Amino acid sequence: MYDEGPHIVLRRDGVCIVAKTPDGDMPQIEYWGRDFAFDTAGDALRQLDMRAI
Repeated sequence: MYDEGPHIVLRRDGVCIVAKTPDGDMPQIEYWGRDFAFDTAGDALRQLDMRAI
């Protein structure tokens, strides 16, 4: 799991999505947890609770 620099963690029903924004690098997304499928990133964001760490 990403533990340095700014990031957002979205969690719900055993699924965790980490949006990382390392300094001087492109934003990255990591998926953790059970298998799931979303049609678009927007769908994923609408279905998960947002929590900033």
